Amino acid sequence: DNNFAIGEQSIPCPEPWRSLLRSAQNQSFLLGIRPEHLRLNSADTESTGLNLRVIVVEPLGSETLIRACLSDDSSQVIQIKAMGSLQVRPGEQIWVDLSVEDLYLFDPQTGDSLFPAETLRERDASRRHPQLADRRSH
Repeated sequence: DNNFAIGEQSIPCPEPWRSLLRSAQNQSFLLGIRPEHLRLNSADTESTGLNLRVIVVEPLGSETLIRACLSDDSSQVIQIKAMGSLQVRPGEQIWVDLSVEDLYLFDPQTGDSLFPAETLRERDASRRHPQLADRRSH
């Protein structure tokens, strides 16, 4: 199917990756996403995201850091960086939304980035300094 299995849960495989991964059915990959790209789903309903169990909450004033694990696999720890103060406690179940466009795909054997092809450093530089990205593309 067109989903990545994460524990007993799944998220959709981004459209651009499907043709690249068609020959890799049932193969394992490492998925990565930055903590600031995860968003708490305030409706507590299933969405394009994951159901998590909160482990630690660190309120830092302007933002809150949350460490959580998959609700069905406590070995899979996920970091979330949310803006503002949140009323979340350890042990609570939460839903987080994610944009599949923010995912990174890695080879589990080598750790090499498979998608996107650009490195994390290049992507971050282009987000912080869009004018640099324009120069690289010429």
